[in-house]
Amino acid sequence: MIFEQAAIKIEKIAEFQELQQAVEKAFSQDSIERFLKSLRRSKIRIRDFDAILVTKTLEAVTRWPGFNAQRLYGALTLSGPGTDA
Repeated sequence: MIFEQAAIKIEKIAEFQELQQAVEKAFSQDSIERFLKSLRRSKIRIRDFDAILVTKTLEAVTRWPGFNAQRLYGALTLSGPGTDA
């Protein structure tokens, strides 16, 4: 049996790309140690993205002026089967 990943249409491309760049920055070679140390200090599991947003961990790692990961994530809509959108 072959499984195929469903294609999800991204409606707010700019917001998605900015958030994606922040996650990539957090996992980059020059930032990953600081990012993981920050999560450990805050006792946040890597899978708990909502907690990462609330504690502004991505903002601390990227240090981009005016960047707000929670606002960007909130702007993205979920659509498709099984969602309310």
